[in-house]
Amino acid sequence: MLSGAALNHELTNRYKRWLCKLRYSAPVQLRYSRIIGDFGQFLEKKEVVRTSPWDIRNFLIHESRRGLQYGTVHDHLVVLRSFSEFLSLGHAKGSIPVYSVRMRAGPRNPPRVVSPQTIYRLVAAAERPRDVALVELLYATGCRSTELVNIRVQDVDFESRKIRVRGKNRKVRYVIFGDKAADATKRYLKGRTSGFLFRSAALRRGCVYARASRGQWIGVVNVQDSSHPPKVRRVSFQLGPRMTMALGEAWDLFRKRMGGLNVAPLKTGPMHIATVRRILIELSIRAGLKPISPYAIRHCFATHMLDGGADVRDIQELLGHAYLTSTQIYTHVSRRKLVKTFDRCHPRGNRSNVKAKAKVEQTAE
Repeated sequence: MLSGAALNHELTNRYKRWLCKLRYSAPVQLRYSRIIGDFGQFLEKKEVVRTSPWDIRNFLIHESRRGLQYGTVHDHLVVLRSFSEFLSLGHAKGSIPVYSVRMRAGPRNPPRVVSPQTIYRLVAAAERPRDVALVELLYATGCRSTELVNIRVQDVDFESRKIRVRGKNRKVRYVIFGDKAADATKRYLKGRTSGFLFRSAALRRGCVYARASRGQWIGVVNVQDSSHPPKVRRVSFQLGPRMTMALGEAWDLFRKRMGGLNVAPLKTGPMHIATVRRILIELSIRAGLKPISPYAIRHCFATHMLDGGADVRDIQELLGHAYLTSTQIYTHVSRRKLVKTFDRCHPRGNRSNVKAKAKVEQTAE
């Protein structure tokens, strides 16, 4: 018979496997299972299947007092409802009365949008071809950062200017990019025709770190044996005391020790999404701007397309939204279009600007 804490831990692990079976993305699996794990730790020895509505309310209050935003706490309630459905499908004894707990819909602030000139400054601040291609593709396609890092070179069609993208729930769609993004991507690839478009920069086959408990420099390396197929095992060894050995000396000794080992080659994986955020923050600081996130560039893509006259249905298709309500938020932040409508329709609008623009267009024709 498992104790309450052990049962909660076992149910959390099974819930994570269930999410994997439903093909949730790895970040979602990690976040959902972490929230359920925190809920089990909050209950201490009490079983999650024996919880009361007050336990759920107290957990949400506890999370709110930790400084989490209202929307994040509301997401915790959504995850608890998903966990309750998992228990119901598994015919677990007891249940979580999660549907008796209600929260008000939190304020939905409009997304942050910057001008096209700000994006141009961000591109101009990039010094490496990889960074230029990254910003250009984010702004040209409106991809999520998780979608961008999983693009392979084989998915990019330079002739028709489209990219095959795998979105949420493994839904495949095609996004369009322009000449600027195409030229930047070609300069970055330098003729490469396979692999991930943006690869991980972590190509070291080993590392050196300090173990505080022993006061030693520790070296870690992946070693490949001579079996068929070859097996890879991780080997760690002490290099020397931290008090008498500098980090550079530890690295020199580590390289000498690696010389006699059959070091396993590492496979090049996709760039981590944290690296994408870090690149954009560094470029923002270099350009003298407030930090810009990958999602902010996605918002800029949708809003600037709407300002240019694109239909909201087309933007929905390019963004990969399953519901139009997710795309309609950008109609609230398209200020330029609202100002034009106001000037044209309101009795107190600035109609002189509208007439002047019309004269210019007629002259051009």
